[in-house]
Amino acid sequence: MSESETSEVWPRGMPRVGQTAERSERVEPTDVERTTEISGDRNPLYYDEARDTITRTAKALEVRADKPITKLAIAVTRDDGALVLDGDALCGTTPLPAP
Repeated sequence: MSESETSEVWPRGMPRVGQTAERSERVEPTDVERTTEISGDRNPLYYDEARDTITRTAKALEVRADKPITKLAIAVTRDDGALVLDGDALCGTTPLPAP
């Protein structure tokens, strides 16, 4: 199956190895509060008044044609360029309903 073809497994088309996606957003106090709620981690450093803009980048490393599974390289950087997370993730993908 070519990357541009759709199938039952990849109804919106299969991702290509090497394809990247990136998203940036400012970290707001409500983000910190929600994370604290979920994790229970109340480290005072998280409550610093300075808020960063973070950029998340994902790059497809491996894509299975027979199952909606993709291995991604994940990186998160702050607006000052500091790398705060770097690693791989094996992701199962389900199609989102149309808006």
